[in-house]
Amino acid sequence: MKITQIATGAIFLLLLVAGYLMLDSANDKKFAIMQDKLNKLTELAEKKPAPTPAPAPDVVEVPPAPTDVVAPPTPKATKTTPGETPAPTETPGSEISLPDPSADLKLAPGERALLTDAAQKINDELRPKNYNPLQIKIKSLPSIAKIKSFNADYSFVELDAGKNKNLEAGMAFAIRRDAMIVGKVKIGDTDTIEEGSSIADVDPKSVPIGVVLQPGDEIIQLD
Repeated sequence: MKITQIATGAIFLLLLVAGYLMLDSANDKKFAIMQDKLNKLTELAEKKPAPTPAPAPDVVEVPPAPTDVVAPPTPKATKTTPGETPAPTETPGSEISLPDPSADLKLAPGERALLTDAAQKINDELRPKNYNPLQIKIKSLPSIAKIKSFNADYSFVELDAGKNKNLEAGMAFAIRRDAMIVGKVKIGDTDTIEEGSSIADVDPKSVPIGVVLQPGDEIIQLD
């Protein structure tokens, strides 16, 4: 009986030792496989090329700022007294700048209108115009009289000149507006001529279509 127990224990012990040896052998194989993989990774890491550095950006040279820049002249300041209207300013190639009549509250409505009309006439004279030789001649002739009123129904005009300008019955004149002839007139009978005014008949055929004679049109002697 004891021999049987001893034999059984010995067999069990041998099985344990065999199992341990088999487990240790398997661990060695696993360790060897892991070591081999680690060696291969190390070799790959050593063979991998180093990253190429990015090229440096090109440096653009900025030219130095010019030192000979001339500053525009500073406009001269003008002294004005309280209540005084500043003088008009004029820029070459542009219309003259006149003070706004409505800005002066001391002006009467009629005075405002006169000032505005004067500013418009100045601008018209300053505005460059291209005249042909005939227009230049028309523009240069002296004014004999101006139309005060026009009666379209009976086709006559009242002039602001008469005996004081030696106007006589039957005299013929041209009507000028700027550098254009807009009609012709003839002084009426002697009894229509007064010291500072006169009546002149308008030739309807001489007035261009669409043109209406108006106060301010000038009478000139055009050959």
